[in-house]
Amino acid sequence: MITKGRNGYFRIDAPFDSKDEALTTRAIIASAADSKYFPLLKGSVLSVRSFPDIADLPIVVLDVGLAENDKMWLTEQKVALIRIGWDFEHLASAGLGEVTKSQAWRPFLPKHLPNGEVYLWMDADTWIQNAQAVHVAIEYAKRTGAIVAVPEISRFYRTMFAPPLKIRSAELAIYRSCFGADVTDRLITMPLINSGFFAMAIAELLYL
Repeated sequence: MITKGRNGYFRIDAPFDSKDEALTTRAIIASAADSKYFPLLKGSVLSVRSFPDIADLPIVVLDVGLAENDKMWLTEQKVALIRIGWDFEHLASAGLGEVTKSQAWRPFLPKHLPNGEVYLWMDADTWIQNAQAVHVAIEYAKRTGAIVAVPEISRFYRTMFAPPLKIRSAELAIYRSCFGADVTDRLITMPLINSGFFAMAIAELLYL
């Protein structure tokens, strides 16, 4: 069970069992990969399939350049493959590669995968160590309608949180060009929210 604390964070009060609502929710795991990322995607799929309580969750992968052998293996693992056009018209004429679609289609998951109640996005390099993370993401997204995501913060991320902060400096310039100095200067020092693993319910208004 998940309850909300005074500080706005949520606490897991008890472990999940096989009768939990998360297993009856129509959840879809979505990801994307090309042939370069396939070895990582393979590990991600196998990590999900290794847990009996989430092994049957449908997985759909956006094909942005997979090789035929890659697609054959995914089909054997009962992973559905999908190819899509450009949801943003200006991207269609920008000469961007297919890999860009792995970022651009995330706001449109219900449009391309209309049969889900909750969409769990997992980057190709995601590896599930504990199935409870999947249960928590699905249940919380379904019950509250909020976005379930994780902060990208660790003492090991020296390129982001230790001098000379080259990556954050590059981000600063990009953010200021898009959002202006006031918004950027207020947000740039806050922890990053990782878009590589998140869950959103179909009713969430942020979907396009």
